[in-house]
Amino acid sequence: MEGHVMIAFLPTILNQLFRVLTRATQEEVAVNVTRVIIHVVAQCHEEGLESHLRSYVKYAYKAEPYIASEYKTVHEELTKSMTTILKPSADFLTSNKLLKYSWFFFDVLIKSMARHLIENSKVKVCYSMWRLVSPSLCVQLTFLTVLYVPVLGLS
Repeated sequence: MEGHVMIAFLPTILNQLFRVLTRATQEEVAVNVTRVIIHVVAQCHEEGLESHLRSYVKYAYKAEPYIASEYKTVHEELTKSMTTILKPSADFLTSNKLLKYSWFFFDVLIKSMARHLIENSKVKVCYSMWRLVSPSLCVQLTFLTVLYVPVLGLS
């Protein structure tokens, strides 16, 4: 897809991909959707359109309302997919692009988590209630942090 065509529809494309990500019933579908998002982000960077991605995250990205019985959250599904893509057995080029443009994915994760807390009125919940956060999400975030910090030289 050409860059100028993609940019014209960037918010729509990314919103639809995030919607498919949260409604996927199979992990393989979620991983492939994440690979497509990685490709879109990489193409925007290659064409010098990083500002469009930053604007998307800041102004256009809005996770769909979370309904526990129907859908999953963007941050949970994106974290699972990112963890799968970063495994040593996965495609090296995709893993490399994910790490290279990880700022975008972490910004989306942060915004998704914040919106989830606000929409579910959990912002002012006492610290003891934080134990209700999915243990698997905590493990996956820890795994991503362990992989991400050495790459940036932050350790």
